[in-house]
Amino acid sequence: MKKGGISISYHLKDRDLPIEQIYRSVLRTVSTLREKLRYDIPRVDIALHGPLSEIRVERPRALLPPRSWVDGAYDGTIRIKAGGAYGTEPQRIEVLVAHELVHQALKDISRGGCPRWLHEGLALLLSQGLNREYSDVLAAARREGGLVPPPALEGDELFDSSHETARLAYAQSFSMVKWLQGKLGWDGLRSLAERSGRMSLERALHDNSLNYFLLEREWRRWMNASDQM
Repeated sequence: MKKGGISISYHLKDRDLPIEQIYRSVLRTVSTLREKLRYDIPRVDIALHGPLSEIRVERPRALLPPRSWVDGAYDGTIRIKAGGAYGTEPQRIEVLVAHELVHQALKDISRGGCPRWLHEGLALLLSQGLNREYSDVLAAARREGGLVPPPALEGDELFDSSHETARLAYAQSFSMVKWLQGKLGWDGLRSLAERSGRMSLERALHDNSLNYFLLEREWRRWMNASDQM
């Protein structure tokens, strides 16, 4: 299916999917990105795959290599696992596509320089939010003093680690970005992402009267005061 700069292709045997419904969800996400991040995605290419093993991302271009618990990737094309017992549920596919569309926008806005925690936090915030499983992991880390220092979330290592470690990395990124959105607003978040492509994130934060020390301190205070995740 090709329509208005949006292409959706099949790489699976079961083609009994509501493509028009998925297409409309893409339009909604594109509209959200225009409203929140002031960004118009020029082209969207989506490939719906069967088993996860069939997804072959181009690693040098990939934001996210597939793992056993990962159902989507972006390497210039949004690749979604649409097969399996729960794979063809339209709502699930729509959420995954929205998540990867945010990654595509941020990669373009930052020219590939956006830190991983900002990527994942914004993708979660603008698609599905944080589910109970992940919020429970974050709550446990808070109780046990196991939160990750924010600079450690800039790269891929923790997100591509064990499932338990990755869940904390995703959950903490979501919470940090939710706090930042309240402090900087959507324009401030977009500016932070854009500037991260031209300078270190520490410098970009400094231009917002922040650094990693202040970010972590104020974010922790916010969580403690409002019991936010």
